Amino acid sequence: MVHHRDVRNRETRPFKRCTGHRQVCGLKWSGDSGVSSATLATGGNDNKVCIWDLRGSRRSSVAGRPAGITLGGGGGTSSGDDGPGDTPLWKFHEHTAAVKALAWDLHIAGLLATGGGTQDKHIRFWNVSNGTMLNELDTGSQVCNLIWSLTSHELVSTHGFSSTTA
Repeated sequence: MVHHRDVRNRETRPFKRCTGHRQVCGLKWSGDSGVSSATLATGGNDNKVCIWDLRGSRRSSVAGRPAGITLGGGGGTSSGDDGPGDTPLWKFHEHTAAVKALAWDLHIAGLLATGGGTQDKHIRFWNVSNGTMLNELDTGSQVCNLIWSLTSHELVSTHGFSSTTA
């Protein structure tokens, strides 16, 4: 569960609770300062990637499916009782291992790269504006970290185990 807080006030309780995963392994705010600056990407041990609009958009889908369906994992369902930001905009199920590496492209709005663990070994690229996977790259090893260049349209990745027997 992700708790979104206003840290300027010690007394405040979390004003958003994002419950899209059983265990959260990674999270990353969108890098731009525009409309999508309240967009949060999370990766979990359930092999899922969730995209959250913490401003409270209600356009929730599971990779293009309508809201109101069971999200699986530890996600629950989307309903009218959910508070703003409680249900992910998108939930991607393509990874086959924990998702710890997440990086927003600073040059193309809404482009997210995600990296899967030892069993997955893939970097996947997502258009979070429409909930589609754009491409995937088999790296041959677990993806530990991802970061986009600040000055050019290049992605750097770091890697761990290359086999599942390590």
